[in-house]
Amino acid sequence: MQKTAKGKINLQLNETKSYKQEGDDYLDVKIKGYASTHDIDRYGEHFVFGAFSKAVNKYLSGNPVLLIDHNQGVASIVGRVNSLTEDSKGLFMEATITNDPQFKSLRYRIVEGLVNSVSVSGRWSYEGKAIKEVSDLYEISLVAVPANAGALISAKSFEKDDNLKDKIILNIKQ
Repeated sequence: MQKTAKGKINLQLNETKSYKQEGDDYLDVKIKGYASTHDIDRYGEHFVFGAFSKAVNKYLSGNPVLLIDHNQGVASIVGRVNSLTEDSKGLFMEATITNDPQFKSLRYRIVEGLVNSVSVSGRWSYEGKAIKEVSDLYEISLVAVPANAGALISAKSFEKDDNLKDKIILNIKQ
């Protein structure tokens, strides 16, 4: 039996982030990782492989905003999702965080590793606890507590913008 519902599935960002430091701010912050995985989340639900196939192009060609905490007001837009690709692990995304001075604190928290969780919101069809098809992906948000605790940022890079070209790579072990 299938049912259709609006919902939010919280997942953690995985992979990498990059940025440059200018003065006391981090600019051009880019994040890469999984906005969703096929793993079973804390609610016992999971997206099956291929569930996002109809929704990805529609989302990217529409309004691919990155929000904070699923707040859908204009003031909560913190970036743009540049690409989404579904693979055998999940929905891989690349996004850019806005350089708006209002979000300086958010950029710091991303660079420090305090904000590393992602959540997707949309309309999908269930078969039991398996999400078979995402008919509409509404938005992707940075969140504090995800439903899927399995994916963490594995690396981040730092490049100073003062011609010293120092580069620090931090590997965070799971």
